[in-house]
Amino acid sequence: MNHFINRPIVLRLIALLITIVLFIQVSDSDLSRSARGIVSSQDRTTIDNVPLELSYDSENYVITGAPETISVKVSGPKSLVVSAENLRDFQAVAEIKDPAIGEQEVAVELVNISDKLDAEPVPKTISVNVQEKIVKDFEVKADFSNVKLRDGYEITNYELGQNQVQITGGKDVMSQVTSVVALAEGKNVSEDFSEDYKVVALDAKGNPLDVSISPSVVKVSATVTPPSKVVDITPVVSGEVKPGLVYEGVELSETKATVYGDKGVLDKVNEIKIPIDISEFDKTTQYEVPLDLPDNLRGHMPEKVTVTVRFQPVVNKTISGVPIKPINFDDAKYAINYPEGDTVEVVVTGTETDLANLQPSDFVVSFDATSLVSGGQSVSLNVVGPENIAVELPKKSINIVVEEKA
Repeated sequence: MNHFINRPIVLRLIALLITIVLFIQVSDSDLSRSARGIVSSQDRTTIDNVPLELSYDSENYVITGAPETISVKVSGPKSLVVSAENLRDFQAVAEIKDPAIGEQEVAVELVNISDKLDAEPVPKTISVNVQEKIVKDFEVKADFSNVKLRDGYEITNYELGQNQVQITGGKDVMSQVTSVVALAEGKNVSEDFSEDYKVVALDAKGNPLDVSISPSVVKVSATVTPPSKVVDITPVVSGEVKPGLVYEGVELSETKATVYGDKGVLDKVNEIKIPIDISEFDKTTQYEVPLDLPDNLRGHMPEKVTVTVRFQPVVNKTISGVPIKPINFDDAKYAINYPEGDTVEVVVTGTETDLANLQPSDFVVSFDATSLVSGGQSVSLNVVGPENIAVELPKKSINIVVEEKA
């Protein structure tokens, strides 16, 4: 037996058999690894939020009800799956080839996706509403229902960047439009504002409608007015009048002011004072003065007041022919003769206005006749005149003659 094995040809055959067995084992191992590699290079995923494009006759129809995005399930070689997920270089399209007014089911197709991928849109079909296209201009107004103002503040005026917008929609939806508004928004608002706000079309119940609006935003500029209060404007006069003048008073172009501010501040304000020092003037003067506001007030109307401080120059005037009257005189027993005349002159000092219409009868010049005796004697004179003027007697006394009646 050993002799047989030790033969060269037998050894060669044994070596060949061993080589064949080893080759088969190695080949099986490589095939197994290759198969595993093929299996491991496959992948699957779901790509969400893929924009859905609608293809239809947009000149004559309006499509509503379609979702903005869909999902796409993809499977295949891992590298292609990853590329599709990252690049998203394919499109989801719903083509409405034969539009019919009303509800319609439309298939979703995937375009420009690799044919080596197994791809499926989710959903495969969508339900849309097809309507005749209507284009119409509408007046737009501002809606401030979502503007929260600070306590006591109010919107007193507003302007829009434009007063009309163009709305496009289906015939059935367009018939429901009752108002078009720019929806302003804000919290704790206390200042004027000017912003672009979204424009929406509303039905009779105030619900927004699915239409296209151009432009989609409109600028709203609003005036926000704080709480207000009407207070007195009070002149506060001080100082001494210059010699030769009579102070007649002060006049204001406005006696009331409207002030604006937070309610807590307004509660503490009852008047606005204007200081006036009359010692600074030498004649009637008119000038403007800004109102001096208390702290924390936000504004006032008017902003300025015209002040007129009135004076008149002091003048002198002589009034002649003022009768002399005895006081406490017994005219039943005595008679008085006036050698120098029974009238005198008085000199008055005041404004031209006060002196303009004075008459002798406006004055009483008298003397006390209680202690008179018969014969010639001198008596002192007293004078009384109207208020607001100074009166002086150039002649302080006169000579009279008292005679006893028979």
